[in-house]
This record gives sequence, structure tokens and C-alpha cells, in this order.
Amino acid sequence: MDFSDWLFKNKNKVLNILFLLLSLFIAGKIFNKQLEARELLVGKKGMESKKNVILENISSTEKRITAYRKLLGENDGSNVINTIGAIAGQTAVKIIAVKPTRVEKYPEYVKIPFKLELSAENYHSLGRFFSRLESHADIFMVDAVIIGMDQSSHDLKAFLTISLVTNK
Repeated sequence: MDFSDWLFKNKNKVLNILFLLLSLFIAGKIFNKQLEARELLVGKKGMESKKNVILENISSTEKRITAYRKLLGENDGSNVINTIGAIAGQTAVKIIAVKPTRVEKYPEYVKIPFKLELSAENYHSLGRFFSRLESHADIFMVDAVIIGMDQSSHDLKAFLTISLVTNK
């Protein structure tokens, strides 16, 4: 029996084996492509997870900033006057008059100016008042100061313009 007879006799088996080998080859190629696609998806998933963590951090930071903006934005006129009055009481300065002036709005902040008339026994009291005012948690700025002597009481009189600066 030669090879051609054997091939003719076993042609179905040979075709089945060749078909099986071809199927295994194609399945291997498909498996490799799917494995590459899976690895790519796992990488993308990892990157998206990192992005989610970063976005959560940004979100929590935005919430804190919003809370601080609300806190800073709550400075209305009565709160400002109460703050100035408390500082004046701590430094032995008497407030004679408080006059709010026109609010100045800028793109990033609002400037709320006040004109004050103060009376104090000495320069040290006025200096402590200015120091505490400018170092207060709210952002106060002393814009203008005129200091003179009251002839009738021999006390110092100060006319000043201060501004409270807040976020919009």
C-alpha cells in the first residue's frame, strides 16, 4: 500500500485533522485578539478609576470653596458694624459715627466702604484699633485716615475710610 492509497482510504480522517488544525489556528488568533482587547479595556478602566478619584477630589474641593464663599459673602452691613464696634470696645476707641458709602463691585470681589468718625484718648488706642481691624479674619483695609485734636475734650478725633473686601 503506497501513500496515495493510504491517503484515499483515510481522506476523511486527514481532512478532519486539517480542519481541526485550521480551526485551532483561527481560534488561537481570535483568542489573542480578544486578550489584547481585554488588556486594553483593563488599562482604560484603570485610567478611568484614576480620573474618578481626581474628579471626586475636585468635587470635594469645589464644595469647600462654595462653603467658604458663602461664609465670606454673609458680611452685610450690620455684621460689619458689629465687628467694628467690638474692635473699638477692645481698644478703648469710641465710635462717633458710621456711614456706609457706595459699594464697589469688581469682577472677582466686592469692596464695601464705610466712613468712620472715631474718638480716642491717645495714638496708641488708635494704633491698636487699626492693627486689630486690619488683622481681623474679615478682610478690612484702611483706605484713608485723618487724625486731629478735639479742642473741647482734648481727645484725638479720627476720620477714616475703611473697606470690607469679600468674594462675589
